[in-house]
Amino acid sequence: MTTYYVSQSSGASTCEGPRTPIVVTVNEPATYTITGGCEGVSYWLLVEGDFTDQALYSWTDSDNITVSEQNSFNVTDYLAQNPGYSIPEGGITFFIDINDNGCQYQDQFLVNSVFCSIPRGVSPNNDGLNDSFDLTGLNVEKLSIFNRYGKVVYEFNGQYTDQWKGQSDKGEYLPDATYYYYIMTSDGNKFTGWVYVNKAY
Repeated sequence: MTTYYVSQSSGASTCEGPRTPIVVTVNEPATYTITGGCEGVSYWLLVEGDFTDQALYSWTDSDNITVSEQNSFNVTDYLAQNPGYSIPEGGITFFIDINDNGCQYQDQFLVNSVFCSIPRGVSPNNDGLNDSFDLTGLNVEKLSIFNRYGKVVYEFNGQYTDQWKGQSDKGEYLPDATYYYYIMTSDGNKFTGWVYVNKAY
């Protein structure tokens, strides 16, 4: 904080008017970090720093559309709300704009993958919890679901995100049971394992 003084004089006069103090406060730039990581099965971006409680945040995507006005942003939910969209090779960049105490900060974060875990259970009862076999962010090109006898009961080829909700290839709900999956991603990775379908939970 520095105090300056302003006075007024007229023409060639050497007379100086009363001096008025003006206090100038120069704020030090805030320090902050941007991190990306999993919380449960969702991938989040988070900006943390020594900002005031009045700081304003704005996350935007590559189309300059605002996707969050908090200091955190759920990328998994963003992708789920844009069906058919998957992270391209080279990743996807999100931009953060912070306005705090008159200071403006702009930054960006590159996300290469938002995959956190393969679900162990599917409960297709429309309660908003585990209603689908959500593999958003894994860049799945093929998903096969088998019953305990090894018979394929559901198969999806293409850009899979969360299309399987416990149904068969005919669109009928499968009986509650343990099923087995085969997953192949666009980069050639393969995953196998089991998933339990229970419509009651």
